[in-house]
Amino acid sequence: MKVMIVGVLLVLTCAISTKAQSKQDAFTVAQCRADQSQWVVKLAMPNQEGVKTVLAGALLSWVYEMKVCTNVDPLNMIKYQDVERIAVAVVADRMNDFIHRHGLTEEFFNEDIAGKK
Repeated sequence: MKVMIVGVLLVLTCAISTKAQSKQDAFTVAQCRADQSQWVVKLAMPNQEGVKTVLAGALLSWVYEMKVCTNVDPLNMIKYQDVERIAVAVVADRMNDFIHRHGLTEEFFNEDIAGKK
C-alpha cells in the first residue's frame, strides 16, 4: 500500500515539476510567502479538516505554485517543499481511498505486475 502511495507521489511531483519550469516568473516573493503561510495552516489541521473542501485540482495548483516559489524565493525553499509534499500526500490519500472504495486495489496491482504503468 505504501509503495502505491509513493509511486503516485513521484508521478505527481514529476508532472508538476515539468510544468513549474515553464512559468517561473508567474509568482512574486510576496505572493509565494502569503500563500505558503495560509496553506500550511490548512494542511496542518488534524484529519485534513483544513482541506476537506479543497478540490484535488486546487491542491495540485498549490503544489505547482509552491514548486515555482522554490525558484522565486529560494531562501524559503524548505517551507514551500513542505506544502508541496503535504498537498501531494492529501491527493494521494484521496486517490487511494477512491481505489479502495471502488474495489480496484487488486486490478491496480495486477496491471502494475503486467507492466501497465
